[in-house]
Amino acid sequence: MELEATDAVGVSPGDSVSLEFPDYMFVKVSFAAYGFPAIAFFVSLFVCLEAFKLNEWQSALAAVVATALSYFIVSKNKFARFGSDDMRPKILKQSSADENGLEQK
Repeated sequence: MELEATDAVGVSPGDSVSLEFPDYMFVKVSFAAYGFPAIAFFVSLFVCLEAFKLNEWQSALAAVVATALSYFIVSKNKFARFGSDDMRPKILKQSSADENGLEQK
């Protein structure tokens, strides 16, 4: 896995490390992956049924399209990569391949 992290230890790319992730990062990622698309689905379903007076099949199809569109928007939003320094994971220590159960390549 490749990601940007705050490096206070002085490791090189390719080194095995132990990371610490901020708690609120998981909330933000979870909302982007599940909450935003679910909200897009239900809002579009409601709007199509009530405002546009579409039938159930057309409304369901529009809701699925809105969900797909929301996933596309989330995939183009690079909040994790270009977040502030306090959003980035922190490298706690350099670890050997044996500690992580990984093989060196």
